[in-house]
Amino acid sequence: MNTIKVLFICSGNKKQGISPIVTNQGMSLQNSGIEVDYFPIKGKGITGYLKHYLSLRKKIKTGNYTVLHAHYSFCGMFASLSSPFNKKVIVSLMGSFYKGTLKYYLIHFFARFFWKAVIVKSEKMFNQINIKRAMVIPNGISTGAYANLPDRNSVRSELLFSKERKYIIFVSDPTRPEKNYDLCKKAVELLNDDKVVLLSVYNKTPEVVIKHLIAADVLMLTSFSEGSPNVIKEAMAAGCPIVTTNVGDVVYIIGNTSGCFVINSFNEQEATDCLKKALDFNNRTNGLQRILEIGLDAMSINAKIIQLYLN
Repeated sequence: MNTIKVLFICSGNKKQGISPIVTNQGMSLQNSGIEVDYFPIKGKGITGYLKHYLSLRKKIKTGNYTVLHAHYSFCGMFASLSSPFNKKVIVSLMGSFYKGTLKYYLIHFFARFFWKAVIVKSEKMFNQINIKRAMVIPNGISTGAYANLPDRNSVRSELLFSKERKYIIFVSDPTRPEKNYDLCKKAVELLNDDKVVLLSVYNKTPEVVIKHLIAADVLMLTSFSEGSPNVIKEAMAAGCPIVTTNVGDVVYIIGNTSGCFVINSFNEQEATDCLKKALDFNNRTNGLQRILEIGLDAMSINAKIIQLYLN
């Protein structure tokens, strides 16, 4: 079989450049023998896309790619406009979209006339976008990183965690309003326990995030909206207890895993009650087993994506 050569077209506006979610998938596919190239789009709004128009056209024309895999809807639209009638465009929808909006109708238009395939990250996203031929393929995680975890006490010591304190981590930028940090902060405050510490972990390497998941007593995710949040899968694999709002596919990912709790509203008291239960659990979860059972390991996800590339 000839080598599959893929161009990832994606945003390059993160502080670290391309989102780790995208690069992690790229590295995972490379480990499966796929040749992956990247075209990051830097800049905001229409002008940010337009200044890359000619360079993307040239890259597509000369790259001899098996498929163009765009991440996020507008990158998919830009890929199609840069290479009109190219039948090799696959788009992963990863943001939010609401029925009746211009973005919703544009996605439907491009999906019907330009895109070879559409990937969504959860059943909830599938129902929201209502494109019948869309495929639900969440992002997978590399479970190999969790096969032999380092000693937790050693990691806590490395991160300067006190033995007398409990650590709650919020793995996102608190200034992003959609991540709803205020709910997390208020839930911790309502515990009224000076031995509980809330840490925001963001703009860190994946290795540092994993260390925090190993060391932490609880991960809190309080977002208003998510697709299929990787941090939940990573926390499951690290055995970190979880408190999360009912967003994306978190209920499916968590299943009946002990030590993991879902907030079914954005109520501060409910969030506090769930957090107290997670702290009282005072143990590590068997989340890695659940991740493997439902096929969210990178190898299982890679097989689905590669099959899509070949179709």
